[in-house]
Amino acid sequence: MPRRRTLKVEPPRATSRVSPSSTLTTPTGSVKTTGPLSGSFPDASEDSPPSQAVSSSANANRRTRIIGAQLTPLQGRARAPTLRAILRPGRTMRALLAALILLIASAPDARAEAKTLVMVNGKPMPVFFNDGDSFRVLEGGLSGTRARLAGFNTLESHGPVHRWGAASAKEMYVIAKMATLFGRRGTWTCNSELEKDTYGRALFECPDLREALVRKGLAHAMTVTAEPASDRLLEAQREAQEAGRGLWSQGVPRWIITSLHSIDERPDKPTAYNRIVSTRDGHSEKWRHTRQLKECEEVCLYGVKMDEMGIKKAAQAIRADPRIAPFLVTESWFRPARHFGVLLEVYGMTGSIAHWVPKEMRETFRTVLKELEEAGHIVFERGEIQSCMIYVPFKRWHGNDRAKCLR
Repeated sequence: MPRRRTLKVEPPRATSRVSPSSTLTTPTGSVKTTGPLSGSFPDASEDSPPSQAVSSSANANRRTRIIGAQLTPLQGRARAPTLRAILRPGRTMRALLAALILLIASAPDARAEAKTLVMVNGKPMPVFFNDGDSFRVLEGGLSGTRARLAGFNTLESHGPVHRWGAASAKEMYVIAKMATLFGRRGTWTCNSELEKDTYGRALFECPDLREALVRKGLAHAMTVTAEPASDRLLEAQREAQEAGRGLWSQGVPRWIITSLHSIDERPDKPTAYNRIVSTRDGHSEKWRHTRQLKECEEVCLYGVKMDEMGIKKAAQAIRADPRIAPFLVTESWFRPARHFGVLLEVYGMTGSIAHWVPKEMRETFRTVLKELEEAGHIVFERGEIQSCMIYVPFKRWHGNDRAKCLR
C-alpha cells in the first residue's frame, strides 16, 4: 500500500501544531492563539445534545490499522451468521470483520441473492443494491434507473477510505459492506418523482430503510441543503450514537467527510469541494478548495474551538456590520444561536461560508469575517481531527485497474 499523504485544513505553509501563544495558519490567514480555551464550539442546533469527543490527539497522526483475516474453505455445513448476529451489541470490530467474511463466503450464489424487492410508487420492482444508499432497478418500466436514496448516507463501499475516532479505515469498510447487505436482505417501500441529483441519479424516498439503517448505526442522517434532517431520523441517530452502534462504536465526531473532489475533475470550475455533514442535525456543507488531490491521498478535517465570550463578541460584531445587518433583519427564518454557530465553525474549519448564507451574500460575509479575524475579534484554536477520507478518482474505484490503496 503506498504511503498516504494527509491534507490538513490549512494551506501548505500551515503549522502542524498549536501551542499556547502560538500562531495558527488557517485557510483564511494566520490567527494568534492565546492559550487553552475553556469553552468548546456551540452545537449547530439549539436543541442538539452535547457532542461526544472524537479520538485523542495521539490518534491524529496514527496510521490506519490493517486487520488481517485468514479465509479458509468452509468445512461441512457451516452456517453463515445472520445480520442480526453480526450487529449484536458488544462485538469487536475484528469479530465483525470475521463474521462478515463468513457471511459473504457462505452465500451459495451472490448474484442469485442480489435481487431485492422494492415497492416503487406502489409497484413491486426487483433492484440491485450497489451500496446501502443506492440501487439500480432491474426490471419493469423503470428498468435501468439508477437511484440515490435521499435523506441519509452510508459510507463508501469501494474500499477502506473512511476513518474517525479510534476506528480504522478497514473497520469502517466493514460497516459500509454491512449496510449494503442489510439493504439487499430486506423488502422496502420507496417513492420517487424521478428528480435527478448532480450525478444523474433519480432521487428516491425510502423511509423504512432509511430509519432502519440509521437506527442500527449503519448510516447517518444527511441532507444536501442547510436544512436539518427530520426530527424522527435525528432521534434514531442519537439513539445509535448513545448506544455506540456501528459508525459510532469508536467515537462521534461533529463532522464527517462524505465525498472528496479534486480541482482537475472539473477544469471549467474555479473551485472544487469536499462535502462535510454535521452529526448533530444532518445538514451538509461544502468545503471549497482549489487543491489537485493525488490518488490515495488522505484528507483530514480538523475541528475548531472558541471560548464562549469570543463567540458572543463575534456574533455581535457580525450583526452590527452595516454590510450584513440589513440582510439579517429581513430574514424571518434567521436564528442567531444556530446560524452564527454554524457560520463560525464552518469558516474556522474550512475557510468556506456556511450553506445558509445566500450565494449573492457569501463574498460579503467572507470579507467581514476576514476583517474581524485580522482585527483579532475572532480567534480560532484548532481542535482534534473530526474525520478523514482517502481520495481516489471515480474511474479507479473498481475493476482490475482500481487504485492500490483499495486492494
